[in-house]
Amino acid sequence: MMMTAWFGQAAADEGSAGSSARALLILRILAYDHNLQKRAGQRVTVLVLYRSQDVSSVRVRDEVLASLTQVQRIKVAGLPISVVAAPFGDGRALESRLAQARPSAVFVCPGLEGDVGIISAVTRKSGVLSFSTSERDVRGGLSVGILRDEQKHRILINVPAARAEGSRFDAGLLQLATLIGGATP
Repeated sequence: MMMTAWFGQAAADEGSAGSSARALLILRILAYDHNLQKRAGQRVTVLVLYRSQDVSSVRVRDEVLASLTQVQRIKVAGLPISVVAAPFGDGRALESRLAQARPSAVFVCPGLEGDVGIISAVTRKSGVLSFSTSERDVRGGLSVGILRDEQKHRILINVPAARAEGSRFDAGLLQLATLIGGATP
């Protein structure tokens, strides 16, 4: 019940506050992954993946980077947060970038819809939890969607994708989310 109120409150104000709400939801969802500390090491890093030639993708990258940077003082599972961005080129380059940055999560910006299959294959191989704001992306293989519905955010979890990326979510989060693709992770 308390989490329901928090999610509703976090999403109450859209506009510039909408990006902040999304950033807080990413961190909150990560906190409910029982395998986070195993993946994170010394810090929780979120890599923002975008298409450099796509204006919408670059705009969302900037919003997510700014929002996550503003909340860097928050700790997730007792760990500090860092945020980095990388343009998407191809699967090989993404795999190399994930090995270098060692992120706990990848936020996939708009403009990469045609590459979701490649991105999800790499995140699964690397054990990195994937996020998007597109239901289509989540149904296409990414793990977590943070979707905007009227005055609140809705969480969509692709259960097989989350499992394949090494996630094990807390029951409290699973009760609040819409689950697709099978039983709970």
